[in-house]
Amino acid sequence: MARERAAAQEKAAKEAAAQAKANKRAALREAAARKRIENQRAAARRDQARRAAARKAAARTRPASKPGAAAKSRPKPSQVKKPAQQICPVSNSFLPQTTVLMSDGSKKPISKVKVGDKVLATDPKTGKTTVRTVTSTIVGTGDKDLVKVDVTGTGRQLDTDDSLTATAGHPFWVPSLQEWVDATDLQPGTRLQDAKKAEVRVTGVHRWKRPATVHNLTINDVHTYYVLAGATPVLVHNCGGQVEYGGNDLSQAVIQERLRAGNKSNNFAAVRYTDANGDSRIAVAVSSKGLGNHAERKLLRQYGDSITEAYSEFQPCTGTNKCRSRLAEAGIPTTWTWGWTTSAEGAAARSAKGKAVTSMFRDAISGNW
Repeated sequence: MARERAAAQEKAAKEAAAQAKANKRAALREAAARKRIENQRAAARRDQARRAAARKAAARTRPASKPGAAAKSRPKPSQVKKPAQQICPVSNSFLPQTTVLMSDGSKKPISKVKVGDKVLATDPKTGKTTVRTVTSTIVGTGDKDLVKVDVTGTGRQLDTDDSLTATAGHPFWVPSLQEWVDATDLQPGTRLQDAKKAEVRVTGVHRWKRPATVHNLTINDVHTYYVLAGATPVLVHNCGGQVEYGGNDLSQAVIQERLRAGNKSNNFAAVRYTDANGDSRIAVAVSSKGLGNHAERKLLRQYGDSITEAYSEFQPCTGTNKCRSRLAEAGIPTTWTWGWTTSAEGAAARSAKGKAVTSMFRDAISGNW
C-alpha cells in the first residue's frame, strides 16, 4: 500500500513538473508575442513622428495664401484619433466551410452568409456583445498563405480539441495583450476569446501555401464577428484586404460608376456611410490631379466620421496624399484590388488594372454588365 502511494505521489510530482514546464514555455511565448507587438507599435510611433516632422517642414516652405483667399482647414476623418496599430496589412479571410456564429446562436458557413444577415459581434475594448449586420461579403481566389489554428476550450469545453483555417493576416483578439494578433503570429499557449468571454488556448499553429478560395465579411460599426473552431467560437476582426475586381458591393458600385461615366482611366473609390436618418448608403468618387484630390481623400472630406468601410481600385497610397494612413487613423476597414507602389510591381499592377477595365467595358458592350 505504501509503495502504491509512493508511486502515485511520484507520478503526480512528475505531472506537476511537466505542467509547470508547459506553463513556463507558454509564458515565454506570450512574452515574446507581447515584445513583438510592442516593437511594432514603437515602429509605428517613430513613423508617425517622421510624418509629423515632414508635415511641419512642408508647412514652413509652403507659400503664403493669396490676399483674400479663404483658409482651407485640413480635413479630419475622425474627431477621435484611433490607435496607430495597423490592422490587417495583408489579405485576410477564411476557407469556405468555416462557420460563423449568427445572432440567434445558429451557425452558417461563411460562404453562405449574405448581406443583411445578423451576427454576434463584440467590442473587445468595452466587452459589450451586440447583434450587428453584415454589410458586405468578400471573396478572393489564388495562392494563399494559410494558417491552421488548433485550440482547446476552457470550462465545459476543456477536453474539446478543434481547429480552423485562416489566411496568415487575419487578426484574432488576444485578451492578455489587449491587441489583435495575426493568425501567423499566434503561438501555442496564446489565449483567444470565445463568445462567453472565456479564454480559448491555442495548442498548435500550422502554416502552408496553396491555391484557395477564401471569404471574409464586413460587419457594421463594431467590425468584429465570431468564427468557430469546431464547437468553439473565436473573436476575429473583419478588416479590409485585397479583393477581386467586383468582389464586394463597393467594388461593384465602382464598376457601375465607371460604366456610367464612360471613364477608362483614373482611380475610382467607394465608401459605405451612414446618412442623417441612420440609413446605410454608398458613394463613389474618382481621382483627379492636385494635392488632396485622390478619390479616397475626396470621400473622407465629404463623409468623414459617417464612413464605415471603404474600397479603392488601387491600394490607398502612402505618398503625399497619405490616403492609407488617413483611412487607418480613422479606423475604416479598407479593401482594394491592385497594389500601389512606384516599383516594377506597381507598374505591373497598373497594367493589370488597365486590362481589367478594358475587359469590363468590352463585356458591358456585349451585355454582360
